[in-house]
Amino acid sequence: MVVQGALAHVGDTVSSEQFLRFLAQRVPNGEYFIVEPPPGIIMTAAMDWRIVLPDSKSMQKMIAALWEGYESFILPLHGEDATACAAMLIQIKNHKGEFDQFSLGRDITMQELFVQRMQETARTLSPRNAQDAFSQEIRQTCDSGFWEQLDCA
Repeated sequence: MVVQGALAHVGDTVSSEQFLRFLAQRVPNGEYFIVEPPPGIIMTAAMDWRIVLPDSKSMQKMIAALWEGYESFILPLHGEDATACAAMLIQIKNHKGEFDQFSLGRDITMQELFVQRMQETARTLSPRNAQDAFSQEIRQTCDSGFWEQLDCA
């Protein structure tokens, strides 16, 4: 299972790499990637980071880590301003390319709804053979030339 996304309207309060390292500390058995197009290619990425998770237990930990990241990095930017734009775009995708996506901080702002949406999506999109799908996703991500794997050790 792949969880990928981007931080929106956060200014320089946190970078994608800092955010990924924050998540990696909480869910160490995922594989973490940051978008890095090949030299000479200019692109505007909708997704800035990607995490490949090996199993449903890791997904449960990631759900908690993403919410903690939202509370730590996104929510404080809202303060008293109900119209604040800071958000985290999240996309959950399987090896077949089927996905669900939403914006945490805009579409969803309540923990209960976030957890419910993530769990339901993970249940719906989970592959039958998680280990094969995990290996395939890592291989495809590494071979794409657009993602750089972070050393989160």
